[in-house]
Amino acid sequence: MNMTKILIMMVYFYVIVNLIDSMDDLKVFLKAWTYTAPVIALIGIAGSLLFQLFHISNFASGGFRATSTLGNPNLFAGYIVLSFFITWSYLLIGGKRLHCFTFMLINLAGLALSSSKGGLLAFGTGAAVFFLLTPELRRKIVAVLATVLLMVVVTYFVSEDIRPTFDRFLFSISGTDAFSISELDKKSSLGRRVELWAESLEVWEDNILFGVGKGNSNLTASEARVAQGNWEDTLTDGSDVGGMVAHSIYISILSENGLIGFTIFMGIFLYFIITSLRGIFAGERGSLAVAVRVVLLAALCGILAQGSVTNNEDSRGLWLTFGLIWIVSNRLMVIHPRISGRHMAAESPQRLHHKEAAPA
Repeated sequence: MNMTKILIMMVYFYVIVNLIDSMDDLKVFLKAWTYTAPVIALIGIAGSLLFQLFHISNFASGGFRATSTLGNPNLFAGYIVLSFFITWSYLLIGGKRLHCFTFMLINLAGLALSSSKGGLLAFGTGAAVFFLLTPELRRKIVAVLATVLLMVVVTYFVSEDIRPTFDRFLFSISGTDAFSISELDKKSSLGRRVELWAESLEVWEDNILFGVGKGNSNLTASEARVAQGNWEDTLTDGSDVGGMVAHSIYISILSENGLIGFTIFMGIFLYFIITSLRGIFAGERGSLAVAVRVVLLAALCGILAQGSVTNNEDSRGLWLTFGLIWIVSNRLMVIHPRISGRHMAAESPQRLHHKEAAPA
């Protein structure tokens, strides 16, 4: 089943690459995602608020944390962060400003109520990448971030019921500082993850080259734990440790696929990062082609950053982002490499200049 998952993700990439042949196709795809994502976000927001304000348990939240239809606050947060950047991409290619900004605010509200530190890491990383690669927009970005921060601070002090959502970004359930390595508590989410990472690395040490196979690191670690009579209780989300994945795509891939698989996966990740960066630095600063690349790279870096603390290598969003980067780089907004500082390479008849739209 785990092998089937990864093959299905590759099919997603193939389908996206072969469905989007023009700027019109791209606009339809991004518009569909932009207008449906807020519905998922609002379901999660409603579920979280129902629990926090009225103590009503429901399918859209795990306690006070928004999960929406994804069943997991971390998966929900990852989806929301990706949706934020996809909405930004749609805005760049002609989306209505009022609609897009409204949807982006809804996405941020959903992210806050997911209370996912991995989601916050994803958004922070994506925002940092965008900030670094668009110096001409830094003042506007700082103004927007300052406004959002002010809204968060006001909400924190106005409502005691919603305060636990924000507290979790800084403190674990037990009250221990989750980011203080010297005070790691095994009951804290970070402490449990460190324990899972250590177990997964022990599994990899016995299977360095090939790993134990997709989906098997869990089983191997659980068997070792039972044999040692050391079956610990649960993570902070209530899941059995023995039944959990490594909570890091990098450690998971290393333990399950060994050095060979890890090298392949890292090669895939780096290919799309380098492809985006080459287009960004070769293109005209401020052009549509560069702006779209920056936003998609920010989305990818956000997903990969969240992957350091959760498993999302089988995320449809990750492979969708790969597909969008490939389409923009190789079909719709091709930026030709410079031969010198003043001359551009001759255009291939099969490619279009980045300022031209592909034929419908």
